[in-house]
Amino acid sequence: MAERGHEAEGERRSGMKHYLLIKGSGRSRTGAPLNSSEAADALLWSRMWPLWEHTRCRKMIEPGDRVAIYCSGGAAAVIGTARVTGLEPWTRQHLLAYPLLLEGVPHIVLRLDDIRRFDDPLKVQPILTRLTWFARKAPTKKWGVHFMGGVRFVNEADFETFTGKTKGAAA
Repeated sequence: MAERGHEAEGERRSGMKHYLLIKGSGRSRTGAPLNSSEAADALLWSRMWPLWEHTRCRKMIEPGDRVAIYCSGGAAAVIGTARVTGLEPWTRQHLLAYPLLLEGVPHIVLRLDDIRRFDDPLKVQPILTRLTWFARKAPTKKWGVHFMGGVRFVNEADFETFTGKTKGAAA
């Protein structure tokens, strides 16, 4: 799988955690509908990703952690990766710079860099059986429920599968 971007020099490996940031459809600031990929691109372009007060894993994420970006709906694909550089409380400045219409008030903002947008997004359904959380059970027709909630912690092996770094990971 081709990807744009470069490996960050001196990237921290020990203690680094991996997450899947999950994005659904949204609306532009003018109210125009956006599919999940368009909405995720807008957030990546802004280098910020909001998390709400009850978002799963929000207290675990730290600077230096890596995230893969999953787009739900028709895309059902991982479209890229980024590194978390900081976490900030949501402020008026974030609101002014936020590229989408908000549904509620975010609690914190992840600051992102080393953003890599895949040339060919990785469709997730064909790789489900390679993910460790599906290892002992067959994916059901409702496999998408495992990709809900805004954020999901993933181990390094699953992160590598999502980013195409393991043998046979590309669909």
